[in-house]
Amino acid sequence: MIEITNILPQYGELNKIYHTVFKRNKIAYEEQYFISNFYTRLCDTQAFETMIINIIDEFELEKYSVLLKSLQTEIENNILLYSKNKSFWKNTNTEQICQFFAKKHNYNIEKQNEIVRKYRSEYKLSNDNLESIGFREHTGQELHNLCEKHKYQKSLYEPEVEKLKDLFERQAQLEQEAFKYAENKFERVFELNNSLLAILKKYTIGSNNLSVTLKKNEKFFNTGFTYQLWKTTNDKQFIKISDTEFYNSINLLTKPIALSIKKGQRVRVCYIIAELFKHMEHEGKSYWKSEICKHLDIEDSYNRRPSIVKKDAEAGNLKQNEFSKDIREIIDKYDINSL
Repeated sequence: MIEITNILPQYGELNKIYHTVFKRNKIAYEEQYFISNFYTRLCDTQAFETMIINIIDEFELEKYSVLLKSLQTEIENNILLYSKNKSFWKNTNTEQICQFFAKKHNYNIEKQNEIVRKYRSEYKLSNDNLESIGFREHTGQELHNLCEKHKYQKSLYEPEVEKLKDLFERQAQLEQEAFKYAENKFERVFELNNSLLAILKKYTIGSNNLSVTLKKNEKFFNTGFTYQLWKTTNDKQFIKISDTEFYNSINLLTKPIALSIKKGQRVRVCYIIAELFKHMEHEGKSYWKSEICKHLDIEDSYNRRPSIVKKDAEAGNLKQNEFSKDIREIIDKYDINSL
């Protein structure tokens, strides 16, 4: 589970790396390693959204507002750093720096190979001498001396071979590791930042005012207004529910809310939400609109569909005209902003 207290310092380090890389005009492996892992840790946008929802559900938004504002600033800064120099970041050769890192043991391997070749030659010579002694006359002392020399050369040769094997194994591990981090992640991080920023703005009640918070059980609409709206829309635009369920749902007091759109009424529901939002004075109106649209699954259609009702009414569609008139009368008569 991701935590904002962990994400924030990581973003600070990320932006520091961006500044350093741009100034140096090249990237180091350690920096590429950090950026790749950063993306892997945060690419699950659902986990990020869950973190924000948990903060809101626990009514800790006020407590975390400074951290959320700082996080938004860091994300926006990173987006700006990338946007101002897109070609630089896209052309940064991360694969080359990873290949270079993977070959960091090449020099040691070459030197160790020289040592192994030297001892191999001496070891092979002692081995050949020991094998050939059986085909000629020799004394016991001579055999003993050859055996001791062979043993000595073996003791020198085999440890050096093991050192070389170890270097090759470490080289293989580096190559495997470097391959995982070779991809240029800058564009992916940029796209991720835009997604995270959209989530942050959606849940923090106004993109430019993270200090605005909701108190526990705070309401958006009064009882009289919601009752009249329920009478007008229940079993018409919304599937039939009780007035209490409607009151709790329209005020976002229960999760999940009980509101559901009746078949063929999506356009009119979009109009209702648009009219309520337009006349609301509550400082949390953006949050309310976001949450209600999300639950009713009208986020994509919200921006274009309210105008359909308005245009139909203006064109003389009696049903649409009567419907829009009813909604406006409820808003005007029962004081939408009186709590």
